Amino acid sequence: MGSILVAQGDASSLSSIGNYESSFREGDYGCLDLHLAVAPPSLIKSAADGLNAFLLNKFEGYRLDVYPSLLRVHFKRGIAPLLIIALSVAAVILLVGIVLAWKLYKMSPVAAVVSIAGLVFAFALAGVAVVASLVAIRKYAT
Repeated sequence: MGSILVAQGDASSLSSIGNYESSFREGDYGCLDLHLAVAPPSLIKSAADGLNAFLLNKFEGYRLDVYPSLLRVHFKRGIAPLLIIALSVAAVILLVGIVLAWKLYKMSPVAAVVSIAGLVFAFALAGVAVVASLVAIRKYAT
């Protein structure tokens, strides 16, 4: 499968690299070419070692190819880890809430209604927190 060019630029374009995330769907593979035309081999090796130290084994699909004047970073677009954590916490809260509501319903139907209302309120707050976290991550990570 060939590559599709979604953007190109120079060193000043690296700060806006997050804007190109919408060009990839979840599960898509992509690559970033860093052309280092005037860099000595020692600088290229140092850059490759630094990238591997920070990214290797932290991202699925990450691979670095080193050429004489080019670093090619391969990646796979996936779900943000924060979203997975937030969904897991929400699932646990839902499960605990259902068990608690059932136990309270057995004791008193009024207590069950109050606990379900509290659970809905907690989910609303959790949803707002997830959205705020994702907005903050998108803002500060780009």
